[in-house]
Amino acid sequence: MTVTTTNIANLLNGLGGLDLGGAEGITQYTIGSTTYLYVNARYSGSVSVFELDATGVPVLVQTVNDDGNGTAVLDATYGGRIVEVGDKVFYLGTSNQRDSISVFEVGGDGQLTFVSKTVDNGVLNLDGINNDTATLTIGGMTYIYASGVQDDGLSVLFLGTNGILSNVQNIDNAGDLNLDGASNVHIVNTAGTNFLVTTSEEGGLSVFEVEASGRLSNVFNLDDTPETLLSDAFFLTSIEVGGSTFLYVAGGGR
Repeated sequence: MTVTTTNIANLLNGLGGLDLGGAEGITQYTIGSTTYLYVNARYSGSVSVFELDATGVPVLVQTVNDDGNGTAVLDATYGGRIVEVGDKVFYLGTSNQRDSISVFEVGGDGQLTFVSKTVDNGVLNLDGINNDTATLTIGGMTYIYASGVQDDGLSVLFLGTNGILSNVQNIDNAGDLNLDGASNVHIVNTAGTNFLVTTSEEGGLSVFEVEASGRLSNVFNLDDTPETLLSDAFFLTSIEVGGSTFLYVAGGGR
């Protein structure tokens, strides 16, 4: 099979009012027959909302900026995630500079309305959050999982239908855990059991079973070695092939 790509549009920061300095992540969400793209811009401290037209070209409909007064905190935003809670839809944007997660409600037109923010407070492990969060719904309850590079740990948060995040659990690096510079989180379901995998900038990964309460229990840790090549591990994904689940991890230090 031959796969080809055709360029149909280019969006440049500063042209036509675009605020895309340091564009890092793209999240998509479809409402009815319309698909929207949410683009995080790290240097601009913003999230831009685009509607895809019939030809696939993104058309700007809204830009949300870090407002500078600590309300919507998007300074050095690296990632975002769409989360459905009941009949509500929320967009969660992370801020590396402000060590925080901002929650926006997604309207029927795809646009964002600020609802709440959760900032690292010495208890949470959000200091240096530099990537997307992970989410899982268990028994009608929605949980958010985040990692803090500077805090060397994880935080589990509950997301209510009001768009407010509540702390459930915090895990610090200790013992055999590989949470020193915890950099990314990923949910894997295998054989009916949910696991959270986190990578470490200092090397290696840790695996936690997700309990019915949303809390995490460590079940496995894999260190960086000349064989595993997990130095400065960051991005990861999983794929099921032939009934088996495989985890793929990018080790930037090797």
